[in-house]
Amino acid sequence: MQGFPDAAVFEAWLRAKGGQMVGNAGSCRACPLALFLDETVGGTWCVGALLFWQEGTQCFGSLPAWARRFMAAVDAVECLDGADCAVSGYQARTLLALALADAEERLLF
Repeated sequence: MQGFPDAAVFEAWLRAKGGQMVGNAGSCRACPLALFLDETVGGTWCVGALLFWQEGTQCFGSLPAWARRFMAAVDAVECLDGADCAVSGYQARTLLALALADAEERLLF
């Protein structure tokens, strides 16, 4: 893979998912970005706070700033006791919008 996909591609994927669960907070293998890569690029991916990688390889890539902010927002989702911290496509789109708005705000100041 040549680099991390653009935020617009990820947003379109989330929009298509609607209210479906698109991942879990606090899981590098089952977070929304990892499942997005699984479906769109193929293979099995992990996404951490700063890096992403395909399982079974020694190749790591740095997340773009928008993806780092998105991951921080997803991992801040509060889970109910015993819940798997599932995140819906709607929730993820809201968190992505906040991550992207934060990027625009940083450019203004």
